[in-house]
Amino acid sequence: MVVEIPPTTQRAPAKGRILETANVLFYEDGIRNVGVDLIISA
Repeated sequence: MVVEIPPTTQRAPAKGRILETANVLFYEDGIRNVGVDLIISA
């Protein structure tokens, strides 16, 4: 009997998600207008 395990959805590592989000926000709003709170809330 073979049991198939459905593929799991893997998320990108937290560091990568944070850096990507910060990069987008810095580009859109400017580095001086983006703070930690904005990055976390995005």
